[in-house]
Amino acid sequence: MRVSIQSASMAIVCALGLTALLSAELFAQDNVRSDHRLPPGVLLYGATPDIPATYEAFKNTSYGQLINSPELEEFRVQLLEKFQEEASEGLEKIESELGMPLSDLAALLAGDATISIVRPIGQPLGAVIFLEYGDHQDIVDRLIELSDQGINDETGFEKQTEEYAETKLNYYTITTEHPDYSEIDITYFMKDGQFVLTSSRSLAESVLDLWDGKSDQTFAKDEFYSAILKQCATTDGSTPDTIWYVNPIGLTTAALELVPQAKPFVNLIPLYLPTLGLNRLKASGSTMELDADEFNIVSKSMIYVDRPASGILRMFELRETIEGVPSWVPADVTQFFATDWNVSGAYEALEAVVDGFMGPGAFDRQVTDLTRQANQDNLHLKRDIADVLSGKLQGYYKQKFEDADVDVQFAISIGVTDEDKAWKLIEAAVESAGEVQEHDIRGNRAYSVITPDDAEIAITIQDGQIFLASKMDRLWEVVEGKAGGDALKDSAEFKRGQKHFPAKVSMLSFQSPKSTLRDPYEKLRLGEYDAATEGEFDFSVLPPFEKIEKYLTPTFSYLQPIEKGAYSVQFGLKPTK
Repeated sequence: MRVSIQSASMAIVCALGLTALLSAELFAQDNVRSDHRLPPGVLLYGATPDIPATYEAFKNTSYGQLINSPELEEFRVQLLEKFQEEASEGLEKIESELGMPLSDLAALLAGDATISIVRPIGQPLGAVIFLEYGDHQDIVDRLIELSDQGINDETGFEKQTEEYAETKLNYYTITTEHPDYSEIDITYFMKDGQFVLTSSRSLAESVLDLWDGKSDQTFAKDEFYSAILKQCATTDGSTPDTIWYVNPIGLTTAALELVPQAKPFVNLIPLYLPTLGLNRLKASGSTMELDADEFNIVSKSMIYVDRPASGILRMFELRETIEGVPSWVPADVTQFFATDWNVSGAYEALEAVVDGFMGPGAFDRQVTDLTRQANQDNLHLKRDIADVLSGKLQGYYKQKFEDADVDVQFAISIGVTDEDKAWKLIEAAVESAGEVQEHDIRGNRAYSVITPDDAEIAITIQDGQIFLASKMDRLWEVVEGKAGGDALKDSAEFKRGQKHFPAKVSMLSFQSPKSTLRDPYEKLRLGEYDAATEGEFDFSVLPPFEKIEKYLTPTFSYLQPIEKGAYSVQFGLKPTK
């Protein structure tokens, strides 16, 4: 039987996707993680090593506590009753076909769940899925039976079997029109309480060869993957709740190779990678842990780059100069952000890449020509913009919901290297603006611009920084280093997170959900959005916002350069007792 590769893929996803919830045999006492059973050459890897433990950890976070809180019990009951009312008929039909309650399927999530894309040496690109189901053999047998029958009825494919390493391999041979993948053997097997689905028999055999996890020739020993896991280790050194890894260049190249028309381009990729600097980008990965000490969640990420960065990668160079929060940031902000981007270095990197393809001086000539054509002020992209902006940026915004409008208040500082040239930029910007008024702040000029929708933007330059704010009086306070009330840097909430920051970082962020959610939540509770749900739900049973805001804790994040690339951390703290 001959089908297109698209049809084959659909059959795999729809039919064997259900099969991915399967399996058999005894639960392994020595739990070997999936990365120790995969061969080298993994391009994409995502795993939750212990689903039940991750679920229990989530319940201990403030998010899990909110969902299960007594304050939301009445609304929670209402949602469940509504779901059962709407879905009962369909659920009963599914349960009848399965011959079991749907709640039994959750029992199959007994441990590890992994998805990966891999290209082992000497083998074609493939995929491997692991699902640990434990000792729920009766459930697995029923699903296997239904899945095999469904595949046969829908596609006509006949299941074949063979023995390998004392394990039965079950596979369907699919013929496609792809020149490099004329036949695909979709294979699955069960061993030690694990269901494993692969895109070829050879890949299934490779996994079985590594089943005991003791080999040195596994994905777990990969240089870049190991470095990322070490950098992104959990707070207590335990296994993370989730792990992600990607080889972006390898994965992109492999994906393009699947398209026959793209093959000529694929063959050129190795030639262009050094010019673009992408040959130094090796991998990226992250881990996440829930309910760790005082943290709700901790997510750690690393981009592995061989230094020195060059080409496109140099365009994203961030300098490690951020040491905290300015005194002018209020405590009740929705978000604060700060970074220091090497703007001039980014320009030079872009220039080098373009000149690498078009010849020395080509980029500068194009920029100069475009400058002459585009604006009467003759602002040159490099000399009047890139060289003038230092790259240091700090700011905040806070949202307030008033009737149907959203009031956004903000203040931003932008570092400059030359105040006179910076004024030239500002004057060019305000010249085409609406109503403009000139003011004086500490002996320096300031402008307030009234936009067409009657919003105000105030701007000035002080002490090597461009300051912008949503009001002129707010701009005054920012220039004088005043928060207009309690400052974020002095708040107990921020100080709790700050102790987990390094002394200096390249990027820093603080985000509080309370100011964003308070007004819309209260409007929802008071019935102002009932029309959107056609009265299906009674939101009046929701508790006042003050009852749940204790669960809505802020999140923090920072990024810093490391010897092999960049490292970032995002975390949220548990509520204080």
